[in-house]
Amino acid sequence: MEPSSTYYDYWPTSTLQRQVLLGGHDLRLVRRGAFSVSSLNGYPVTLVEDLMRHRAGLSAEELLNELGTTVYDEVCTTIVSQAVRESPPHVIALPAAWVPSDRASFDGTTSIALYYNETSSLDLDETLARFDRWADGVISVPARIGDSALSTRILEAIEQAR
Repeated sequence: MEPSSTYYDYWPTSTLQRQVLLGGHDLRLVRRGAFSVSSLNGYPVTLVEDLMRHRAGLSAEELLNELGTTVYDEVCTTIVSQAVRESPPHVIALPAAWVPSDRASFDGTTSIALYYNETSSLDLDETLARFDRWADGVISVPARIGDSALSTRILEAIEQAR
C-alpha cells in the first residue's frame, strides 16, 4: 500500500496486523468500541448486525426470533467468515452476546470481548464464560469510560494478544 497522492485523501494512521473480532454482551458498547478505535486510528469497521439486516432483510432480533438460533448462528458465521477474508485487516463488530461456535474457522484473527464491569446477571455470566473460552482478551470497562480511554484499552488488548 502506498501513501495517498494528495493531502486530503484517506490514509490510516496505522494498520492492523490481522483482523480483530470485537464482541461482547452489550451491542452499544461493542459498536462504540469499534468506532472509537476506528476514529482514532483510521481502521475500517464491519458491523455484522448491519450486514445481517442488509443481506437477510431482518434485524438480528427478528432473525433470531423468527428463524431460530441455528439459522441465526449460520448467518452470523457466514458474514463473519466473509469479513475475515477482506483486506486490509479491520475491526469486525460482532452481534451482541454472539460467540462463534467454531473458533478454528477464525484462526489468524484477534478476538476481544468487552463488557461493563457494573453489569451483573446470569446472562452476562454465561456469555462471559463463553467469551473466556473463545477470546484472546476480555476487557471490563466502567460505564462512564470515554472513547479515547476505551480505544486505548482495546488497542492494548490487541497488542497483548499478538
